[in-house]
Amino acid sequence: MSKTRHSRKRQHTHVLHSHVISGRLIWLACLGVLGKLGKLACVLAVLAGIGWGIWQGFRHAVYQNPDFSLKMIQLNKNPLFDEAEFAEATQLNLTGSIFDVDTKGITAYLNARAEVLDAHVERHLPDTLNVTIRTRVPKIWVVMLDHPMAADKVRRVGGLVADSDGFLFPCSAGMMERAMDLPIVRLMRQAEHPLASGKLLEHPELRHALRLYAAVLEHDSQLAQQMDVIRQVNAWSLEVKMRQGVTATLGMGDYARQIRNWSTVLKHSESKGYDLATVQLIPKRNIPITLRSEPQATMTIQADSSNSEISRDEKKQRDLKQLLNRN
Repeated sequence: MSKTRHSRKRQHTHVLHSHVISGRLIWLACLGVLGKLGKLACVLAVLAGIGWGIWQGFRHAVYQNPDFSLKMIQLNKNPLFDEAEFAEATQLNLTGSIFDVDTKGITAYLNARAEVLDAHVERHLPDTLNVTIRTRVPKIWVVMLDHPMAADKVRRVGGLVADSDGFLFPCSAGMMERAMDLPIVRLMRQAEHPLASGKLLEHPELRHALRLYAAVLEHDSQLAQQMDVIRQVNAWSLEVKMRQGVTATLGMGDYARQIRNWSTVLKHSESKGYDLATVQLIPKRNIPITLRSEPQATMTIQADSSNSEISRDEKKQRDLKQLLNRN
């Protein structure tokens, strides 16, 4: 018996959905959206009103509170400003709130000044502005060789001075008392080392003059106060004019010996009543000098021999230091 297979056909029913959109339905949908937006706007308006009220209350309680008005400036002693000068220079509103003070802006202004090493400005609630200024310390006046050498044209407010690192800045009025005793260094003009306030001057002649002055300060501070003008005459020697008119010539390095002999010559000349004109300090034992009364005649003064004997190691260290100072 044969089997007959009947294939069943599935019947698919296709349903046509028809959406009818009328103008009224669109209008109602729009009204729904607008209603939701309106509610959101009302919520935002309420929140904004609350925020504004809080801000006004805070402003009244803090910014407009007389307890937070600027009443005091605490400024450390410095050669640039007193409190009144600081307020004028920074254009402080002395009748305003302490919160109106732009501490970051004032700090940036102070640190941008060449005389300032670093500065900090802080609010100390409720009414005090605390200002700390640390200034550079002048070590030497700096001019070029062709500068007129009248002291009042060099040692003056605004004149260019250098700190111990060779950083240049203008001398302020508050620095003048200290700076009047400092020597002047005269530099050969070099295009690669222009004099510019607020810059580190890497002129080799300035570096040599600073080393010499630092050595004199270390070994004989009274002698340092008598130094008037320093200039480098060649690659191996410096010339120093004293305030009394004496001119001394020193070699590069080995400053301790030369300064000791310098003091010896000055004391010997004073005891003998010599009117000293020049002294040549490079020789180690017999120091040539000239007198104003006999400028062409050269005399010699024996160097101080009390410390003339040094060890071989000390001599090597001295020679090495002298070689480095020449570079």
